[in-house]
Amino acid sequence: MKTPNSKLGRFTLFFASEMFSFFVISVNNIALNHGKYAWTIATDMILVFQGMLISKLMIEDEKSRDWASITGFTCGGAMGSALAILVTKHFWV
Repeated sequence: MKTPNSKLGRFTLFFASEMFSFFVISVNNIALNHGKYAWTIATDMILVFQGMLISKLMIEDEKSRDWASITGFTCGGAMGSALAILVTKHFWV
């Protein structure tokens, strides 16, 4: 598993990865607060799996630790949380 060669590709990969991660983290917190066991267990498992994949990628590929990747992580995280609020407001009223 390797990161894309272009800075835009790395930004996009890590933006999407962190957006997904923060979305799942936020849904996990909402599930915990609402006492939803199945959603909590499922989101915990997704977080561990995705975290291990990204950690492996960042450890093994030095390109994944540049500013394009870091900026993608930062922006993606903010968008993931906002997306989780939007989605859960419509499904878990």
